[in-house]
Amino acid sequence: MHIANEWRVDGLDRANLYRCQTAINAGDDSIITINVSGELAADGARPLAECQIQYTFLPGSKVQIDLEFKPLLINTRLPRLGFKTRLHQDYTQVQWYGRGPHESYVDRKDAAFVDLYTAKTTELFHPYLMPQENGNRTDVRWVQFSGKDVTGIRIIGQPLLNFSIHHCSLENLEEAKHTDEILWQPAPWLYLDLAQTGLGSNACGPDTLPQYRLKPYPYHFGLILCPDSND
Repeated sequence: MHIANEWRVDGLDRANLYRCQTAINAGDDSIITINVSGELAADGARPLAECQIQYTFLPGSKVQIDLEFKPLLINTRLPRLGFKTRLHQDYTQVQWYGRGPHESYVDRKDAAFVDLYTAKTTELFHPYLMPQENGNRTDVRWVQFSGKDVTGIRIIGQPLLNFSIHHCSLENLEEAKHTDEILWQPAPWLYLDLAQTGLGSNACGPDTLPQYRLKPYPYHFGLILCPDSND
């Protein structure tokens, strides 16, 4: 709650990728790479970081995604670092190999054991009395989404990842003060992170311990996407 004000001052809550440049390379081995580079910045502000994303299209319908993150002007810890996308509404089932079955974070995960878990996407939301960040699963080796009349998608961490999936946006969660103000939608938002800053207890206690803070350092984050359950 208190650290979020620092994120807003730096513009981390409204940053987008600007000055993008794209390069495509098609090799003789049927492997195609697309490199996208740009700067992360809030409107009217100096760049916060440099980002380079490489998409490598591999045989077997696999796609490897690599993110290189280099901070430039970030004065506080990062809330999270990763990707956001949206799935078709027919993806209703999720299976993952990682910590579960309930939510877990880097500083609150000892009671969540590594195993194979299966649930509906709607079951991964934790209904706190005041809507807020929730439902993250950490130390995940892979996560797979499936449903009726859609091809299953498996996402493999390189080496591990965090994921959460919600039928509402995080922006809506931040704005809502009560659960009846949440705008539920059929198509879920999917968040795939290298890491997040830990929860701490700064609302009524101490700040997040230093070892659980995602410091503004250079990072590399990799994922592999593949259809069905291929690995």
